[in-house]
Amino acid sequence: MPEGPEIRLAADRIAKVLVGRTVVDVEFGLPALKCFENRLAGNTVTAVDTRGKAMLTRFDNGLTVYSHNQLYGRWFTTRRPALPKTGRQLRLALHTSTRSALLYSASDISVLTSKQLKEHPLLRKLGPDILDPGLTSKLIAERLRESRFINRSLGSLYLDQGFLAGHVVTVAYSLLHTTPKPVVEHDGNTFELHPVDPKANRHRKRPARQPNPQPAASGEAGRCTRRSALTVRRSSSGGLLL
Repeated sequence: MPEGPEIRLAADRIAKVLVGRTVVDVEFGLPALKCFENRLAGNTVTAVDTRGKAMLTRFDNGLTVYSHNQLYGRWFTTRRPALPKTGRQLRLALHTSTRSALLYSASDISVLTSKQLKEHPLLRKLGPDILDPGLTSKLIAERLRESRFINRSLGSLYLDQGFLAGHVVTVAYSLLHTTPKPVVEHDGNTFELHPVDPKANRHRKRPARQPNPQPAASGEAGRCTRRSALTVRRSSSGGLLL
């Protein structure tokens, strides 16, 4: 199932194609939504937002297309009139004069008014999305002061989608891909830590263990390791292991 970061990346791609542009043609693959094609066509997309794994494509006439990729949904962007080579079923097509945003295989799609968005059974339970560029430390501080969140442990808030929408996977992904890599200094040497692809080492033989090994360092593209006497500290805060 696509996770929050993947949906955010897809939303960013779609926003580059649609935001600020008029959608000249709309196609729904679900019969129940066909009635909205003419109501959306001819309007401008104002934003493409995410709330957890849900995507919200907002139009200037007040309507929003809610979509959830579930297990198999996938977004494509193309230049008109090209279409992706896929055996998937087209569920939603949004065409500008030059580009297309296409959603395949998803079945959880609806067109909602502003009032219906607030009443949506999933969205009304979610807090602000942690990957929303508009999320600020001030907003988070204000939510911490709300009666339903105040005096709760950090660990419980971290897992509460009502506080901030997004999963632990989203936080880990964000830390790995949007922040500088951690740096370790030891014996006058500096090492930058990088994630290692486990598949790259699948067939690599472990070296024979030597008695009383001396401190040694080995490095290669995307990897750096060092064996030495290092002190590791374990601490926790609010139920979370740090």
